[in-house]
Amino acid sequence: MEAVEPLPLVPAMCMYLSLSWGISSAVQSFSEYEQLAGGAQLMFGDAYEDVAARAANAYKTVQMSQNDYLSAVNGFATGLKTSLGGDEQAAADLADRIITAQADIVAATGNSQEAVQNAFNGIMRGNFTMLDNLQLGITPTTEGFQEVIDKVNEWNAAQGNATDYQMGNLADMESALVDYVAMVGM
Repeated sequence: MEAVEPLPLVPAMCMYLSLSWGISSAVQSFSEYEQLAGGAQLMFGDAYEDVAARAANAYKTVQMSQNDYLSAVNGFATGLKTSLGGDEQAAADLADRIITAQADIVAATGNSQEAVQNAFNGIMRGNFTMLDNLQLGITPTTEGFQEVIDKVNEWNAAQGNATDYQMGNLADMESALVDYVAMVGM
């Protein structure tokens, strides 16, 4: 009796399942993008085109997907706009500076993106305990962060770019941290 050749059903099934998973994943990513882009349009208004262009290039500039970039800026949008008096363009620009500083910290220290984002997000809630995650030598207390602000204000003045960052203003605190990252050479 001759051996019966197995039908090519198993390889065909594997190809079908892989293709189905790929299409499903692409559709889900696109629908997530649509939701995130709609949120960014709502939050950033006239500045949305800048946000969209930065998101489209995020894989090159900050090693993030477009969706991850939009999710991050959307998370900052309300607080930054409020602390910047409703200035959508200034909020979009600062959100991009924050994300760039986060990417620089991840690249320089090897920290996880999540740990670095948590430290920046903690500032939004007045929680400075996660600043240790940045490995920048910042004392993770309100007083420690005030020292950062004072040093950055002095450094900026010495650079000819006087700032008067204040505790309690989200845009000032986030700007001070971004400037501190530059100050320490990251």
